[in-house]
Amino acid sequence: DCLGTPNGTAIIDDCGDCLEPNDPDFNQDCVDCLGTPNGTAIIDDCGDCLEPSDPIFNQGCLDCSLYIPNVFTPNGDSQNDDFRIYSCPEQDIEVIEFGIYDRWGSLMFSIQNLRLNDSECQWDGRYNSYEVAPGVYTYKVSTQLQSGKITTHIGTVFLIR
Repeated sequence: DCLGTPNGTAIIDDCGDCLEPNDPDFNQDCVDCLGTPNGTAIIDDCGDCLEPSDPIFNQGCLDCSLYIPNVFTPNGDSQNDDFRIYSCPEQDIEVIEFGIYDRWGSLMFSIQNLRLNDSECQWDGRYNSYEVAPGVYTYKVSTQLQSGKITTHIGTVFLIR
């Protein structure tokens, strides 16, 4: 056999080791976390067993909850002039729907199917190119995270001039 034992039963396993087939290490020395001999899957920083080429490798544990402000001031001073949603730049979040409504339920602003970091993914406090009155407006935002999870957020934002 491969150990040099006459009439022995040791053989070269899938990992290239010379072992007896009943040895607990047979075909185990080179097994990746998925159980594949000579595989390349590893435990990522999130504790998931994935191939390093997997798009969600090290992405499943990002703590990137959305931050939605409750006030903005579209007064042209370049500070908080737009109402927008924030998240980690590492997250590729799709905004499925983003709508702003006045207190009577009229739609003031609406976009669909954009990325969160797109420049059009913000409201400048206008309706039909005219500045809207200061006050409380309602928003509804539906997003899809990289993981495929869809979230919906409804709340209010104060517009102050």
